[in-house]
Amino acid sequence: MSLLDHRSSAEASADSGDPEARRQVHFVGSLPPAVAPTDRAGMQWLLDHAGAMRLTTLPCDRDPRWIIDWLESLRDRGPFELVLDGDSSGYTRMPAYRLRPGDTLAPGDVGPRRAQEVSAAIAARRQLSAADLPPYQVSMPAPLDLSLFAFGVPAATMRLLPAAAALRAIRSALAHLPTFTAAIVAEVDQIRQLADRWSEDIVIQLESPAVMVAYDRAPRAAWPLVTRMLTRQLAGVITALPPQTLLVLHGWCRGDLEHKPISGMRDLAPLVAFTNALAARLDRAGYPMPPLHIALCDGETAPSTRPSDYEVLRRLRADVQLYAGLVDEHHPHASARALELVEQALGRPVDAVAAACGLGRRTPEEAEANIALAWQLSAAPVPTTP
Repeated sequence: MSLLDHRSSAEASADSGDPEARRQVHFVGSLPPAVAPTDRAGMQWLLDHAGAMRLTTLPCDRDPRWIIDWLESLRDRGPFELVLDGDSSGYTRMPAYRLRPGDTLAPGDVGPRRAQEVSAAIAARRQLSAADLPPYQVSMPAPLDLSLFAFGVPAATMRLLPAAAALRAIRSALAHLPTFTAAIVAEVDQIRQLADRWSEDIVIQLESPAVMVAYDRAPRAAWPLVTRMLTRQLAGVITALPPQTLLVLHGWCRGDLEHKPISGMRDLAPLVAFTNALAARLDRAGYPMPPLHIALCDGETAPSTRPSDYEVLRRLRADVQLYAGLVDEHHPHASARALELVEQALGRPVDAVAAACGLGRRTPEEAEANIALAWQLSAAPVPTTP
């Protein structure tokens, strides 16, 4: 099966070799709406196309715009009023809010309400034609990202707001971060209770594109300060959860609204500094470092094939589980070369291969091709370190 062969993995499984010898495959979350009219249909489609893959989790995000729907819902929810209107068709056209004078913000005003979807999805899982399912994955935005989006900080960084309004947006996002944190912690706790009720393993994928964007927007001299601030904040969220909470971090993402990035950053040095510092903080708190999914390409740019871009991964802690988001069906040879370079730098295989983001902004045919390429890359030879 060549890198340009887009048969499904199920069709190729007869000559695939031992599945246990392969890397795992991680699906970030969303699916093309056309293949997921219901929870059951979406998960079954994913299982059918995954074939003999060893999946890290089984997600069920049928709406690739769910975070945008949350942002839009703030128009009629809680004490918000519009500062900047937009149709959310791109990063430069997103609505931004502020609190009405005299009003206060409560966790119930800002929660993404993901827990409401979990019971239905778990019930659908039990109707799937597969005996041994991987854990159910629930995507959950990090509190920092929700706060930044709500108060219009992306618009501020793009200079869509006047300077004074931009400064107020940043101050508001940081000032109200504890409220957003309380909302996310409460919602994860609700999901964990549902997991116990249904006797299901549930993995929370905590998503924070704000990490990459923060480094991208900050001057290099400020990166150590950014690292301290981001790791302290995210470690605070993780340690507010019970230690047995199963997590994956989607924490190095270029953004994918309309399948376009908000950041084109390629430098992996801040990723390594952030990850090592976060793992150290969690060590001190007695919490495990969750597996980390990183985007190494985006909707417009293929994975880099320059060895120098990956050399800094030599400094990544050896105990960090890495899910490499480099599966790009439009650039299969670059994807394969990037995997080779990543593993040469790490000195070990990655724990899973993945697309850079969810598949929901692809056509069904593109999603199928991405899954087929992930299957091929999962069995790629492990390179020797130079």
